Amino acid sequence: MFTEGNDMIDARHEAAHAVVAIRLGLPLAFTTIRHGDVVQGFTEGKLRSVGYTSLAVAAGIVSEYGRGKARNLHAISGDQRDLLQAASILLGVNFESNNVPENVREWCAEQFKKAEAILYADDGAAWDRTRVALLRRKYLSGDEVRKLVGNTSARKW
Repeated sequence: MFTEGNDMIDARHEAAHAVVAIRLGLPLAFTTIRHGDVVQGFTEGKLRSVGYTSLAVAAGIVSEYGRGKARNLHAISGDQRDLLQAASILLGVNFESNNVPENVREWCAEQFKKAEAILYADDGAAWDRTRVALLRRKYLSGDEVRKLVGNTSARKW
């Protein structure tokens, strides 16, 4: 059973992934909080680069902990596992999730900081618009998210 509170949390989380993906120029297909047997919330796009994708993943973590608080790895969630996998690829380091090396922790903290800067580039207005639309409609196409986020092509992240 899903509650309004869960939808609000999922919408905030998925909107964060979607906004950062759009601002980085990642090809976003859709984002949804439709609840099915498998997916609670989901944002889908094609991989453009592990580095950019890691920022979109980090945005979901930032959404869970709040502004200025997602600086360390906490209990390992699905997004944190994805972020650690990206770190392993980009840094060429193999490790277990219960024994994360300091350089990987530092890299993850930097991803949180960058994702947060992207989310709050407009004081969070695009993120808020996307969250509200996702709550209302449960599903947004990539084009709908792009319209909500607006033109960011001149901005370098």
